[in-house]
Amino acid sequence: MDPFANLPFAQRQRLHFIESLALWDGTVQRHRVCDTFGVNGTQVTRDISTYFEECPNNLTYNNRQKVYVPAAGFKPALASGDPDEYLALLRTEVRSKTVAVLPGLSAGRVSHASLPHANITVLPGVLRAILSAIQRGQAVYVDYLSMNAEKLTGRTLWPHALFFSGEWWYCRAFDAKHQAFRDFALHRMDGARHSNEQSLVHPENDRFWVESAEVLVEPDSRLSPTQQLIVARDYGMTKDRSGWVWKETLRQCMIGYFVALHWLDVDLKRPRRTRLVLRNSGQLERFFFRAVPNVDS
Repeated sequence: MDPFANLPFAQRQRLHFIESLALWDGTVQRHRVCDTFGVNGTQVTRDISTYFEECPNNLTYNNRQKVYVPAAGFKPALASGDPDEYLALLRTEVRSKTVAVLPGLSAGRVSHASLPHANITVLPGVLRAILSAIQRGQAVYVDYLSMNAEKLTGRTLWPHALFFSGEWWYCRAFDAKHQAFRDFALHRMDGARHSNEQSLVHPENDRFWVESAEVLVEPDSRLSPTQQLIVARDYGMTKDRSGWVWKETLRQCMIGYFVALHWLDVDLKRPRRTRLVLRNSGQLERFFFRAVPNVDS
């Protein structure tokens, strides 16, 4: 039986978020709940009190860190425990700065459908180990399946961030094997183990993560003016002195994924196939996958 079934929808969503933070991040910080939902600290305190009333053995307060952490007997009452749920929360936060859409949210009375996504599985233990390593600045040993190897290989990584490529989730990590920062797909990890080994390379040294570049996308000039207008509307473009443009500022290590996702590194004979071109391709080519082998494919 759901102990929170009779709560108002908005409060239930906040409690869902609080529990997901405890389950995956290992800490619940009041300010993060406040920032995400646009509520004040008093409201969050009441929410946490409500959570304690129904699940008294799930959270405990860490006086030193001033955060709530999972208790030894923690059992989720709202969160599913599926990594996809947490990753969906991250993606929604990044895109809209809100968690108005949580897994399990009813679509109401509107008939709807969606194209299916590939059934990619991120193992819960892998995600927990990666998140823990990021928070502590420590290493993690992973069993990784790469297109460049015939079998699983052990890798020592110091992850410092997660990002979504439009298709898959990756962790950005310093790789002991290549002595460089690289990208590793979470779903290709078959196991992960904690290590107390601190990284000798600070994440701030990951230049391709820290530094950004502007990407300028425009309709293919071979399209008619009407077709270009349609493309501009499709992608929410605005006009500048050179015409329609979609401007994005991206971390340099993510530009290759953006370009590949929209086929911007391919010169097709049929402009209607992609409809888009890079206005500043010459400035960005050094970030294309064929130029920067930073992905452990």
